[in-house]
Amino acid sequence: MYRKYSEKEIRNIVGLISKRAEGSIYAAITVYALGGKASQINPFETAFWTDPAFAEENTQWLKKRFPYVKSLT
Repeated sequence: MYRKYSEKEIRNIVGLISKRAEGSIYAAITVYALGGKASQINPFETAFWTDPAFAEENTQWLKKRFPYVKSLT
């Protein structure tokens, strides 16, 4: 990220995770400098939910929120 977030953007980010997806242990946004390593992981694998019964719901939860986060980075 190359700039500071506005107060409105921060509130919007918090709003994205105010309700976690069903089956998730928690909802959070964490910023890491990964040096491009994240692209080496299979896009169909994840470590963020443990019960496959919730995979589709969790995927949809993320898809609704990701465009806003992507617009900030």
